[in-house]
Amino acid sequence: HSAARQFWMATSIMASGDVGGEAGKGMAPEEARALYDDWGDGYTTSVESWGYTMPHEIAAALASLADDAPSFSGKILDAGAGDGLSGRELRAAGFKNADITGADLSPKLLEIA
Repeated sequence: HSAARQFWMATSIMASGDVGGEAGKGMAPEEARALYDDWGDGYTTSVESWGYTMPHEIAAALASLADDAPSFSGKILDAGAGDGLSGRELRAAGFKNADITGADLSPKLLEIA
């Protein structure tokens, strides 16, 4: 596998995690948006209290695949960005020059991000 392919594979793992567990499952998009918007201000505290470490683990894994994370200036899409924790962890892992874009169903969580 090329480095780019490995990078893509590692980032795809991120999409398989669901911070909220059953939250939003089986809901219409409008209902899920309302759920996460209402949760907004308490979201970060909730995920931290659960010991949620996937963003840190994925950022570390990506940094280990990158030849030089600080010089990586490509684009990274954080789909389902929530409160931006994954983006912050990627920056902390050395991806200082990456163009990180977060997308989320919840406008409230994107404000926090």
